[in-house]
Amino acid sequence: MRLVALIAFLSLFSAGAVADEKLTVVTDLWPPYVTQDGSKIGGPSTKIVRQVLDRSNIPYEIQLVPWARAYETALTKENVLIYNLVRTEDRENRFKWVGEMHANDPTHIFGIGIYKQVPADLNAAKKHMIAAVRNSMSAEALQNHGFKVGVNIVLTEDDTSAIRLAEMGRTDFVATSQKTIEAYIGRFPFLDGSLEKGPNLLDSRLFLAASKMTDNKIINKLKTAFKAISEESPTN
Repeated sequence: MRLVALIAFLSLFSAGAVADEKLTVVTDLWPPYVTQDGSKIGGPSTKIVRQVLDRSNIPYEIQLVPWARAYETALTKENVLIYNLVRTEDRENRFKWVGEMHANDPTHIFGIGIYKQVPADLNAAKKHMIAAVRNSMSAEALQNHGFKVGVNIVLTEDDTSAIRLAEMGRTDFVATSQKTIEAYIGRFPFLDGSLEKGPNLLDSRLFLAASKMTDNKIINKLKTAFKAISEESPTN
């Protein structure tokens, strides 16, 4: 009886430890999905993440960091969530996937400036320098199409830097998503009326995912909450 009682106690303690495990949630500033107003992190993606975690009753902290750091943290640390992660074949087995947040936001090569003409196809684009965020879906898509860092890709910390490089003429084009470039028009007036959309790189689907070392009990709780919230108010 004592042994049975001890096993039951340890089981309860273990379940409680999983429930009380604080998660680190990482992402970057990515309008319109993730926004920042002072110290407040917002945007539709952040709203979904907060709903899922609050429904799961799991304590968490959201950290807004450069995308390369967010990606590396989720790749190498336990109990880490990352959101707005594009699900690709290369990434499939590197993370545990919780749920799809947004779909149908294609990534293109964009020309910035009145006299900037975007190449008609990707082979022609390889003759130019293209800015993309480090470890982003855009950079990965370029590399999958045969572009090379230092040859025709310039990596940046964020989309703002990528857009600025193209505006200053330090790169020829920018690789990013349609909704992202549209969101930056209000911030950078020079984009309005001067954008030219070039070849498609990727039709992206954005996910909430977890590091591989995250406990499966936590993953199951998150999936259950995500499914319930999606059924109540579909995100796509």
